[in-house]
Amino acid sequence: MFDYLEVHHIVWLANDGPDTIDNVAALCPNCHRRMHSLNSKGDISRLKARRQQDKISSGS
Repeated sequence: MFDYLEVHHIVWLANDGPDTIDNVAALCPNCHRRMHSLNSKGDISRLKARRQQDKISSGS
């Protein structure tokens, strides 16, 4: 078990993604490695949808 989270850029900085709060997600180290290893479009879509959901819930 990990006691920390890592910041993941949903659209990678290397792919010209913005370095903004709207483009990041906090992931456990295993999930973060998985995101970079698989680069799954489905995973990316789920993270983007979750960020949008969080924005709506917080009223931002």
